[in-house]
Order: sequence, then C-alpha cells, then structure tokens
Amino acid sequence: YWYPATGRSIAFSSGLQESNYINVSVAGRIQVKDWRNHYQQLRAQLGNVLGGSLFLQGNYTANDAGNSYYLDNMARAKQRQPGAQPPLDYARAMAGARFVDEGDRFDTELQYTTHRGTQHFVTAGAMWRLARPYSGGTYLTDSVNATGTDAPVRIRETGAYIGYDNLSIRNVRLTLVGRYDTHSDLESRVSPKASVSVMTPIQIMT
Repeated sequence: YWYPATGRSIAFSSGLQESNYINVSVAGRIQVKDWRNHYQQLRAQLGNVLGGSLFLQGNYTANDAGNSYYLDNMARAKQRQPGAQPPLDYARAMAGARFVDEGDRFDTELQYTTHRGTQHFVTAGAMWRLARPYSGGTYLTDSVNATGTDAPVRIRETGAYIGYDNLSIRNVRLTLVGRYDTHSDLESRVSPKASVSVMTPIQIMT
C-alpha cells in the first residue's frame, strides 16, 4: 500500500497457487498435475476528484495446466487390447492424453461517486474485459486450422453504468440505474432499473 496524500491510496497485490488433484468434469476425469494459477492486481482510490471519489483497478489472471492429462485417455493408450497395436509408451500416451489450459484474462474498472449534501448520490463507472482461453484443441475449438496455425478464441466485454440514489424522504431510498453492455459474441444490451426501498426503524427492547 502507498498513501501519497490524505484520502488517496494505491495498492498492488499478487498471488500464485499450484495444485495437484483429480478433477471430474464434463470433459471427463482429469489428473491435475502441476497446475498453476497466478494473478496481479493494481488499484487506486483517489478522493477529492471534482468533488467526488474515483476508484480504478486493473487485474491480470492466468493459468497453466502444467502436466495435466485425461485419465481415461491415458488408461486406454497404455492398455494392450486383443488384436490391437501394442500399448503406447508413457511419452506417446501422455502426448495423446494431455489436457491444455493456458488462458489468461485482463480486467479493468473505473468508478466515480459524488454526492450533493446528504440526500443525493451519483455513481458512474465503466469496465473492460479481454479473455484469451487456450486449450490447443484439447477441449476448445482453438486447434490448428487449415493454415497450420492456431485459431485463437478471444472474448471481449465492455460495460458502462450510472446510478442515482435519493434520500430526500425519511426512511425511503429511491434508486435509478442504467447499464449498457457489449459482448464480442452476443448482442449489446441496455439494462434499466428503478427501485424504492423503505427502511423501518427497529426498536430494541432492553
């Protein structure tokens, strides 16, 4: 953490995890071996910006399946079947049973909040995401195509929103929100929302 001034902070965090276990998924049983996940995050909170507060963050996450493989495929490759070819050695069996997952993802977000007195509050923000999954054709349609190169999968998402809260009436909160989202594989969408919340004071008996 770094505090360059009153009401302002900048923070960086990072982490790494390595796993070994057996996983049952829709793709079959997988021997997870030396699977690594890591992340890096940078975020900043800036107070007193145009009368409000600004929050920014960026995240990067990635994983590598390491030496993971499909258990069923490995077992079939190493078994000797009547009238069939001899079983494969470990290296060839592993090559055919390997499970690949080397994807990564970028996320960014910006949010601004401000208020007028104690009754009017406005929040606005935007986000962007890029996901780049990669399986080498082991479970996604990103295997080598006709040109001899991988067919990468790219998923892009963006969103923007604005919200208003009104507390002019005692114990009542009026909320109005609008959000716009885009997706590289889906149609864009507008999501409006309006709500009224009534807060009832509770008397605690002692």
